[in-house]
Amino acid sequence: NMILSRLRSLLYWCRDVKEIIASVPKIMLIKIPEKTPAYLTEADLSALLSLNWLDIHYKEAFKMYWETGMRLREAFHGKTDGDWFVISSSASKTGLYREIKLKEYHKNILLGLKRRLEISNASFRTATGHYSKVFKKAVKAIGRGELHFHNLRDTFAIMRYLETRDIYQVSKELGHTTVKVTEKYAR
Repeated sequence: NMILSRLRSLLYWCRDVKEIIASVPKIMLIKIPEKTPAYLTEADLSALLSLNWLDIHYKEAFKMYWETGMRLREAFHGKTDGDWFVISSSASKTGLYREIKLKEYHKNILLGLKRRLEISNASFRTATGHYSKVFKKAVKAIGRGELHFHNLRDTFAIMRYLETRDIYQVSKELGHTTVKVTEKYAR
């Protein structure tokens, strides 16, 4: 559907701006059932932190992600400012400036993430994507192989919604451009 939407936009541009086509064919999006967000339960989180083979660095990083709701690469692009983690609009997926309240130990985790990136010989995408691969291996080990790294963010969103019952606040904390995107967590 994303590709179909982009194709439709391109065709409208060709018609309206460039005037190289006379009409736009009707493009129907594919009806797909809405997916409910997948998240980690408290038992899953506990099991993840109990894995003997999983390095403490990854355990702490995963915990920080589910406690802050950051996207994977935001932790590498943002800056710490006192007790806040600032993600500029240019570093944000949605183009929205965001501030995330940090706990004291989050600051050390963020430093560790950035330090590992600096000493890595891998490209930025490979080095940061490694966290996703380790997470996938860990959730398979606890019997939740269907989960993905982004589900740490979903876990944050659901926990915050249950805590606050304020969908607008959760939407703002996640950096969503519209509350409509956040509504899935209220279900």
